[in-house]
Amino acid sequence: MKYIIILRYINRAFFALTLCLYVTIILGLYAQVVLGAYQLLVGLILLFFLKKLSIKPKKGILIYWFVVSIYFVITYTLNKVTKDFPVINFMIIPMLIASYFTYILETMKLKR
Repeated sequence: MKYIIILRYINRAFFALTLCLYVTIILGLYAQVVLGAYQLLVGLILLFFLKKLSIKPKKGILIYWFVVSIYFVITYTLNKVTKDFPVINFMIIPMLIASYFTYILETMKLKR
């Protein structure tokens, strides 16, 4: 299961690059799209390996998917809310979710 180490390093690189590119807001938003796509893909991959993970990462992955689902439902169904708070909805909340996923990935250990 050495792939988790590789996924961690790639995630670190994308996350750090996104934070650095937020100096120029537009490039940060583009990088955030790439980071989000990568993390969703890794999240899907990790769903297939839930049985091999210890309890804490399992719960973390399930909470991550719950939060992502709620975020997408709120973002795409409640247009008034998203129009009133674009910075919060399209910059802050996605980066908070990305930070949580990064935390999960960094603390992940496999069952022996």
